[in-house]
Amino acid sequence: MAWDTQAPWSLKDALAVARELERLEVYWMEEPLHRAHYAGMGVLREATDVRLAAGEMTRQLHELRELLTGGCVDVVQPDAALVGGIRGLRRIALMAQEHHITFTPHTWTNGMGVTANAHLVAGLTDAHFLEYPFDPPEWSLARRDFLMEEPLTTDAGGWIELSDAPGMGYTPDEGRPLATRIA
Repeated sequence: MAWDTQAPWSLKDALAVARELERLEVYWMEEPLHRAHYAGMGVLREATDVRLAAGEMTRQLHELRELLTGGCVDVVQPDAALVGGIRGLRRIALMAQEHHITFTPHTWTNGMGVTANAHLVAGLTDAHFLEYPFDPPEWSLARRDFLMEEPLTTDAGGWIELSDAPGMGYTPDEGRPLATRIA
């Protein structure tokens, strides 16, 4: 899988956009600079009142620690599927709490990943949001949750309904060949 395929914004461009988002009262600006441009993120955060969010594709604990301890972000958005599962996500959530940084997982994987992130948020944090994929027709429940017998459901307000079944509360779909599950 390839990521970071587009050239990142310069600090100058990100600042111009941040100031416009600030004027529009946008809640946060997500991934304004390359995830390892810590100095630039710190400068940008100091130069604007719009919240800065980052970390959605960051895989290494030391990189997330730098975002949190370096004054780079107001919102950290890791994903259990990328940071070592629930245990890795828990470490980041606790670091975010220690540094008074909003913890909001960005869980743009499959239904199993969404469920793992949701369980940690429900059991440990006071996260304001949990970003998850549902954008039909490209990201339908059938496509996102093809690995599960039953899709993860939400109520009319978008709240995820976690199961009280053992484990993560879902049953893996082992009955169909992988090629027929994605359709």
